[in-house]
Amino acid sequence: TRSARAGFFLARFTLSEARSPSDRGLMQNARMSRRALVYAAAIALIAAALYAPVRTFGLVWDDPVVIEQQLPQLNSLRLAFFPPADVPELAPVYYRPLVVASYLLDRRLLDPQQPARVFHMTTVLWHALACLALFGLARRLALALSFLEHRATGIAAAVALLFATAPI
Repeated sequence: TRSARAGFFLARFTLSEARSPSDRGLMQNARMSRRALVYAAAIALIAAALYAPVRTFGLVWDDPVVIEQQLPQLNSLRLAFFPPADVPELAPVYYRPLVVASYLLDRRLLDPQQPARVFHMTTVLWHALACLALFGLARRLALALSFLEHRATGIAAAVALLFATAPI
């Protein structure tokens, strides 16, 4: 029994000493990931909640032209990237294929009674996703800087919240 106890203490001592500072840092970052997920969820919810009232807004600026004149002429995703020349008010210098592809998806989800709602809510969704991307980027940058490593999640959350709440 004495040798079993000695083996147990030796194994325990070896395992505790094997944890290098970098191993401890990895463990701390693993614990921080839960906190980072909570922050990320809060940032996305705050961004979406702040801009959610736009679902009741109408069409503005170039929205009626895009929705009522251009989109009916674009019947496929291919036409978002290679638009025909005869689409009204679609100048060649105004080439935005990803925006038009998003509009085509919105049109599929469109409620005929409230056409602006889907378009506006998609914009809110994109804004929330951009806030999450900024949070992830800021956190990685802060983790890469050794003097900010222990505050990386908080700094990243502050940066993302500032972007989320800034008027667009």
